[in-house]
Amino acid sequence: MYEELASVRGTVDLSPHEALDSAQTFLEQQGYRIVRREEHSLIAERRPSDQAAGQDAPSVTVETLPQAGGGVRIRVMGNDREGVQERQAAWMEWSESLPKKSEAPRDEPGDQQQTIETAEVPLPPPPRVDRSDVPPPSPPPRRGSSRLLVGTLVGCGALFILGMLFLVALVVGVGIGAGGKAGDGGAASEEGETTNTPKTEEGKSEKYIPVTVRVSGEQGTRYGCVHFDVSEDGETIQEKEEGQLGSTPVEYRARISDSRESSQTFYAGCSISSPDQRGQIKVELLVNGSVVDSGETRPDPPGQRSKASTAVEVTYVPKEGGPDPAKAKSRK
Repeated sequence: MYEELASVRGTVDLSPHEALDSAQTFLEQQGYRIVRREEHSLIAERRPSDQAAGQDAPSVTVETLPQAGGGVRIRVMGNDREGVQERQAAWMEWSESLPKKSEAPRDEPGDQQQTIETAEVPLPPPPRVDRSDVPPPSPPPRRGSSRLLVGTLVGCGALFILGMLFLVALVVGVGIGAGGKAGDGGAASEEGETTNTPKTEEGKSEKYIPVTVRVSGEQGTRYGCVHFDVSEDGETIQEKEEGQLGSTPVEYRARISDSRESSQTFYAGCSISSPDQRGQIKVELLVNGSVVDSGETRPDPPGQRSKASTAVEVTYVPKEGGPDPAKAKSRK
C-alpha cells in the first residue's frame, strides 16, 4: 500500500538537488536501487533475496518540499514499510546528520510568568490618624451654582449640534463612496480579464492562486494522492488525500503563492493503492476553471510493470503560466 513511511523533523538547510543527492547515497548504502529521479523526488526499489521472480519489488519515494524561507522538508512515501522498519536506526542516523535550519526560540508569556519569582517584602503598618486633629469638612459654596447649571446646558447643546453635523457628514460620505465604487466597477468591467489571468486571493502579506486537483477514472479504484498547499502562516506544506473512485470525479482544493519572480512549482501526485494495483485513474490540475496539466495511468505490456501504470504526476508553475516544462517533456 502506498503510504507515508517517514519524515525528517524540521527544515533541512539544503537545496532540493543536494537533499536528493544525500538521500540517493543513503539508499544505495542500504541496498536500494534508484529507478527514477526527478527535480523534487526520487524512487528506489529493494529486491529481497527470498522474493520470487515476477513479484513487484517494494519501493520508497523520497520527496522534497521547498520552503518559502529556504531549505526543504523531506518526506518518505511508498510501500516498503517492512524495509524502513528494519533499517529504522539507519534512517534516524541519516535524518540527524542532515543540516537543519535554526529557528529562533519563542518566549511564551505564560513561561515568563512561571520563571519570574518575586520576594515577599514585609510592609509597614498603616499610619494611625487621630480624628480629633482632622478639621470638619467645609460646606460647598452656593455662589456660582447657577453659572454651573447654565454652563452644563450650553455644553450639552454644543455636543448635540456636533453630533448632528457628524451624522450629516457620514451620510454624504457614504453616498460619495458608493458612487465612486460604481464608477470603478464599470471601468473594471469595460477593461475585462482574460481566462489565462490567474485570479488571486489576498493573504496576510502575499497573494495566492487557488488551484483544484481533480481525480477521476475507473469506478471502484482505490487511490492515494499528495499535493502541495500553503498554510495560513504562509508556509508550503504537503497534504495527503485518499479514497475510492465513484461515478463522479473527486476534487481537492489548494493554493500556491503567486511568486512570478521565482520558479516555485505546484506539485500533485496520485497512485493506485488497491492491493492488486488494478484500475485506472486520471488526474487534472485546474487554475481558474481551466485545465493546465493532466495525466492518466496507462496499462503495461504483459509481464511488465512500470510507474506509469499506477501513478500520475501533474505540475503548475505561475511563472510559466502552465506545467513544469521539464516534467511535461519527461512524460512525452
